[in-house]
Amino acid sequence: CVVEIEWFGDFQNPFDGRFYNHTYPQIVRDFGEQVEFTFKHFPLNDIHDRALPAAEAAECARDQGRFWEYADHLFTNQQALEDGHLEWYATDLNMDVAGFNKCRNLDIHLDEIQEDFDEGTERGVRGVPHFFVNDQPIPGAQPYENFRRAINEELVACGGEPVAEEEEP
Repeated sequence: CVVEIEWFGDFQNPFDGRFYNHTYPQIVRDFGEQVEFTFKHFPLNDIHDRALPAAEAAECARDQGRFWEYADHLFTNQQALEDGHLEWYATDLNMDVAGFNKCRNLDIHLDEIQEDFDEGTERGVRGVPHFFVNDQPIPGAQPYENFRRAINEELVACGGEPVAEEEEP
């Protein structure tokens, strides 16, 4: 069985960056193919002026099969999300930069991003990061342990094997 983790996030939000750089790798390391992440856009445009352009760029990267690699650049360089940076990340990933820029300039993915945002709002997302582990909400920047517990519960519920608990010191 595979546990679905939906992540409503904002590429400019430092708490999303902290999750991506610290907790996400632990989940991937410990659970591997037992978890599947789906990133849903929830740009907080009122406080993060580059969140929407970054979301559009990430979707244009997805069109070329490079979403997570591109997201890595965005989360690792959250203070560098201007248009020139967004183009440089595509260049660094050896993407079709002309196609990437055309995609961004035509705002091809604005409706999809708005749909993600609307879905999040309907499901009770008020801030980011916000996660759903098989529909079990985990709001905010939670420690790895909370995710491990939720994922293990879902694995047991579908007949899978939980990841061993870490021993208390």
